[in-house]
Amino acid sequence: MEEMECLSLRDGRGSQTSILTEAMVLEEEMKLISDYKKLVEHNVLTPKMKQLGSIRAKEYGWDSTYGFTKALGEMLIDKRRGEILAPLVIVRTSGILSTYKEPFPGWIEGIKTVDPVILDYGKGKLTGFPLNPNCVNGWIPADMVVNGTLGAMAKHVSMGKKADMSIYHLSSATSNPIVLEDLFKFVYQHFKSRPFFSPSGRPVQVSEMKFFNSLPDFSTHLWTSSEAAQFSSKKMFEFIKFKEHAEYLATVYLPYAFHTDWLDDSKTRGLIGSMSEEEKKKFGCDAKSIEWKDYIVNVHIPGLRRHIWKEKGSSKM
Repeated sequence: MEEMECLSLRDGRGSQTSILTEAMVLEEEMKLISDYKKLVEHNVLTPKMKQLGSIRAKEYGWDSTYGFTKALGEMLIDKRRGEILAPLVIVRTSGILSTYKEPFPGWIEGIKTVDPVILDYGKGKLTGFPLNPNCVNGWIPADMVVNGTLGAMAKHVSMGKKADMSIYHLSSATSNPIVLEDLFKFVYQHFKSRPFFSPSGRPVQVSEMKFFNSLPDFSTHLWTSSEAAQFSSKKMFEFIKFKEHAEYLATVYLPYAFHTDWLDDSKTRGLIGSMSEEEKKKFGCDAKSIEWKDYIVNVHIPGLRRHIWKEKGSSKM
């Protein structure tokens, strides 16, 4: 770890990172990664690289390696485009949820964003989570992401000269926001009326989600709400394993559960405004059209249950 800290802090920049050009940042990070890989044993390379990524992300003001590496990716694309006479379009999205309409409502492949929390809650394992109930995350259905990307490509494809980078944000945060408190109210309504069933065949009863201001408060809640003192050795092991899982989820989602900034989709709104009625149908990506209660209760969660949980008969209610 001392080796990593020496490498990550070797330039002593501190707050001066903001004055570096994108090219300097990209070249420095690529060189750092290449040099560091030569110093680390192969069997511990993956965890060490994760640690290094987290350190570097925080140095540049990012909450996670995920966002930082996406920014580096954009720099890399711009740097390597060379003299190619073609427009460069980048589409940034907020958290992606299941499809709104196409190819059919609720389709999803792989567990995404807030979905692990939703499923653990529905199965009665989670009764609370650390988050700001007024926080907006700007989720967007997957088909709107695809349609918006195609729409942006169609708008710029006819340009025959090298143009500046065009960036579109696909997000509901400014056009049709939903706060976390309302999201989990809708999640509660779904599982209240359509519960999961336990292995013994009994419906899993859920209560409204409790919200906590910090990870320590959440950890205390997990322990006190479990009646752990009454567990057998096997049950205690299962509880500790789940507690570690829940705390890991909370740590990963913490930046998104308390953040105060979001993607502005004004350029995407301009793109939609420039479309004909036929194009709007073909490239439907208007976040304002999302009716959140119906989508969460009757589309997204049934999609999770059918395609992720593999529950039979979980289609739109």
